[in-house]
Amino acid sequence: MSRIINTPALDQLDAMSEEIPVGNVITNVPGLGHSLCVYDHRPETLEFMEKNALQGGGPTWMGLITAALQLESPPTLAAIAFDDEADEVLVTSSSTAALNVVQSYVSILMTDSDFMESCIAKARQGGYLE
Repeated sequence: MSRIINTPALDQLDAMSEEIPVGNVITNVPGLGHSLCVYDHRPETLEFMEKNALQGGGPTWMGLITAALQLESPPTLAAIAFDDEADEVLVTSSSTAALNVVQSYVSILMTDSDFMESCIAKARQGGYLE
């Protein structure tokens, strides 16, 4: 189950700090709506990304999330927007339900290497990866 929190302004938070989770908290930012910040800087994830010739930051996660949703929940793509940065991707939406769907697939991507590999292949085929 996701948690929804309020935060004063996203630009006041350090993306590498514990204040912004890896994808398990949906945040309500005034003027922006609901958002989910996604990154995974665990050594094993970065090693996996490197072995697959991926950068592992925002553009990679945007491509992987896009591929996951195309494979599993295409309608969700119409309800979200991406802001990819060097180290993370911010997924925004006016719908917490859409972000809950994204959140569930991010969790699967981070724990299921077979699903991750399927999404890598889909993202490469679609040209979503750097």
